[in-house]
Amino acid sequence: MLERANWWRNTFNALATPAEGYQQARNKDGSWVGGFSPSTDVGFAQGSSATYTWMVPQNVAGLAEAMGGTAVAARRLDGFFHDTAGNWAVKGGSALRYDPANEPGLHTPWLYNGLGQPWKTQATTREIVDTVYTTGPGGLPGNDDLGTMSAWYVFAAMGVFPQVPGRAELLVGSPLFPTVHVARDNGVGIVIDAPATTDAAQYVQSATLDGVAYGKSWLPESFVRTGGTLNLTMGTAASTWGSPPPDQVGVASFCGPVSRPQGTAVSTWPFDGTAGGATLVGAPQWTAGHAGQALLLNGSGQYADTGRAVLPTTGNYTVAAWVRLDAAGAFRTVVSQDGATSSAFFLQYSGADKTFAMSFADRRALAPLTPVTGRWYHLAGVRDADAGHLSLYVDGVLARQIDACTADAATGPLVTGRARWGGAPVDYWAGAIDDVRAYDRALTAAQVKALV
Repeated sequence: MLERANWWRNTFNALATPAEGYQQARNKDGSWVGGFSPSTDVGFAQGSSATYTWMVPQNVAGLAEAMGGTAVAARRLDGFFHDTAGNWAVKGGSALRYDPANEPGLHTPWLYNGLGQPWKTQATTREIVDTVYTTGPGGLPGNDDLGTMSAWYVFAAMGVFPQVPGRAELLVGSPLFPTVHVARDNGVGIVIDAPATTDAAQYVQSATLDGVAYGKSWLPESFVRTGGTLNLTMGTAASTWGSPPPDQVGVASFCGPVSRPQGTAVSTWPFDGTAGGATLVGAPQWTAGHAGQALLLNGSGQYADTGRAVLPTTGNYTVAAWVRLDAAGAFRTVVSQDGATSSAFFLQYSGADKTFAMSFADRRALAPLTPVTGRWYHLAGVRDADAGHLSLYVDGVLARQIDACTADAATGPLVTGRARWGGAPVDYWAGAIDDVRAYDRALTAAQVKALV
């Protein structure tokens, strides 16, 4: 389930529009369905791409990264709830904005908590409660669907909302009532106190959880499981309560807390008619490259050896290159770094899967496409140790991401055009390789896109 929870990345097209990435349907061969616009419902049920793009409550930080960063995601979310003049647009009627009448987007007001701006969750949920829900037979914004619309109102009125379906963590909003008591049938009691709450005093200024100062905009599962008392001090002005540092925002990686500083180094081998400091083995030739010249390898004993261990393969790193596959095979390796007996990673063509891959010995992030021989592609493999992800980008677009908490250590050099397996050189590239780059950090989606 943890791996499947990240499959949203397989249908997120960072190039869906010239300015922004969106969820987009794919064809059977992995190509994107044409005629895209954010308002399309092709590939989506009872909603548009503009709505479904936000359906990642389990990894808000990852969605923000795919969009270009937290600030970009927050700005886009603002536009989801407001029209172009800046007025509230939360009553539905536009495929580009929030629809309170159907399930696919009901969680979106609470995403601000995961972006470090919980005061916007508080303001947005209050606006929906005050203007969308009314008394009388027509008081619900849509078909109640077994109580869904009613349940949304009850959660918003209590000032909490489930962070992820199927889990007990709760996001904090803006309570309507001075006191809420929930008596579970197992005897557990839950209390939410907000004695100063009013129509105007809708913003949380500070909080305590069971009498202890509390600065997070979400509650642990223990609050639901064993009970507790949340006390909220409310005020009329938005505050920065609940705005943690960016590395604490959103759902933590299942790999557990880690801290690996991002580096700044980049190593490049343009292969524009020269080896760029690498040693050419097997007398490879030069050919017309994606830009200028490129290294031409025959798939049999030819490669380029940098002679040094370039990347911290148990940490964060990125490798990228322009490639042209001239002859398929079992496996063809673009870039790898030697380990004690086998390569620590492989940016490669996988003959077994008939597609490009970013791989460890036991894990492969596979592109959902069949490469065309003789065509140039830009490949980038990203290892994000902090998030526990291994990602493959093709032509600047995220092709596949998998979970990978552990990685192999490299003891040998970075190599272009071959891999190492069981102590022996294997998987020689057959075709051209141009502009190889290695970074000692995990590039963002926007940074990978800028390489193309």
